[in-house]
Amino acid sequence: MAIDDKRLRDDLRRELAWDPRVEAAHIGIAADDGIVTLTGHVGSYPEKFAAEEAARRVRGVRGIAQEIVVRLPEEAKTSDEELAARVVRALEWDESVPRHRISVAVEHGIIRLEGAVSRAFERNEAELDVRKIRGVNGVVNRILVEPESGVPSAEAIERALQRSNELDARDLTVEVSGNDVILRGHVRHWREREAAERIAWCAGRVRRVDNAIAVAAK
Repeated sequence: MAIDDKRLRDDLRRELAWDPRVEAAHIGIAADDGIVTLTGHVGSYPEKFAAEEAARRVRGVRGIAQEIVVRLPEEAKTSDEELAARVVRALEWDESVPRHRISVAVEHGIIRLEGAVSRAFERNEAELDVRKIRGVNGVVNRILVEPESGVPSAEAIERALQRSNELDARDLTVEVSGNDVILRGHVRHWREREAAERIAWCAGRVRRVDNAIAVAAK
């Protein structure tokens, strides 16, 4: 089914305007065969990702190029020293994050996270904690996932996909190469693609998930 890019842009504008976290007037939208490019500027890092989340909710979006720039207002700007302290406190408060295995560096409001954790959700939680902090201008997540010994089970991941009520997994396949998981097939919605990747990351002993699932309306 052909994608009507004009309709898609109109739907995206309405969805951005609908989300109270986003100042839609400052965001530009382009669409080409369902691939959406977001441009413009916003006043905070959380707003940038709220715009991306809004775009993912729109039917017909097959991919997103995120080119929005964060322009912090003067009153929101924070010294790198204070920002580093806020990041450390946020990570220490989150019991799901192994703070002792993560290092933090800050330069011009950009947070760089490094270190190694055993589960992917720990890496993701650390980034989510940092995204919410006032004054953050960007996050570079270089935390490595070093899984425990053993390899993930493709069959177990397939069963998890099939029992999920977030997606239709009939056209999905799972391959395992060492500690890497490859997802293939196609789904109807972007949110299904994201759900499949999230489910795969939940499996133990996963180092990387290669999400090759295509979004294509049937």
